[in-house]
Amino acid sequence: MKSIKTILCLVLVLALSASLFAGKAKTGTTAYPFLKIGVGAKSLSMGGAFVGLADDESAVFYNPAGIIGFQQKAISGSYMNYIADIQSGNLIAVLPKSSPAVVDVEGLGEEPVFHDAQSAFAFSVVYLNYGKIDETDYFGGSDMAIGATYARKLSPQLACGGTAKLIYQKIDQYSSTGLAVDAGLLYRLRDGRTNVGLSASNLGVQLSGLSPEHKDPLPITLRGGVSHRTRELPLTVALEAVYPTDNDIYGSIGLEIHPNIPIALRVGYSTFGQNYKTGGSKDNTAGFSFGAGFKLAKIAVDYAFLPYADLGSLHRVGFAYMW
Repeated sequence: MKSIKTILCLVLVLALSASLFAGKAKTGTTAYPFLKIGVGAKSLSMGGAFVGLADDESAVFYNPAGIIGFQQKAISGSYMNYIADIQSGNLIAVLPKSSPAVVDVEGLGEEPVFHDAQSAFAFSVVYLNYGKIDETDYFGGSDMAIGATYARKLSPQLACGGTAKLIYQKIDQYSSTGLAVDAGLLYRLRDGRTNVGLSASNLGVQLSGLSPEHKDPLPITLRGGVSHRTRELPLTVALEAVYPTDNDIYGSIGLEIHPNIPIALRVGYSTFGQNYKTGGSKDNTAGFSFGAGFKLAKIAVDYAFLPYADLGSLHRVGFAYMW
């Protein structure tokens, strides 16, 4: 009962925080919009509500503190054929610094103990390829961000993490570079089943713009969320509020059913889906997401299905290997 009250209080705080920023829309005023595209099939299938869960490799993008929970080295990648044949993908390697330290938090009772490394490193690459664009001639473009992540345990229940990344964009013969930092905190309640996460992404500057006389701000994104693994059912619930400085605040919810078999089923919803509505017959699907995951021994495979109303549907597939 105590943990339920805690969750309700946290959700209320997130909702009140959202109302403070609602209504600020500056769409199209920031550089490198590819940094706002979700990464990871699991996180996307749960509506992007991942800052308070952060339990797979894509945590480096949502909440870098989450990689502290890795017990093994891991390498993962995902791919998505985006709208208009734009290709998006990423590659992540997570390296715990030492063998996991088992932390038995007083009062957990029969709940699992925390299996953490004292610190962990990660390296990541995310890219977006626009392909060829037909005007009077053919030209293409691509975006890329290369990042290095470090996370450290501050206490048995609290971890912090940060990512430094170099950003590069090229459109035809024009190019742009930038530097940015992501930072995150992950706190786990004493029940061992509830997490609270906070993160800030893309804090940085554009070193050079596509034109010498113009530079744009980066798309800073603030996230706050909670996740809770229920005691009675094999179910994890994640809630999140997101404040992008170039758009209106929005919220997400994700559910994962993980019975005692190697398969997990996921569903999510994000109010950001309102931006995909065009007045067509498929508007009621905008914002929803679905997916599944399969994990056996050292291999994990994840899939996400994202309906974008009349704009089409996206499929993201992810693979991971742990050793």
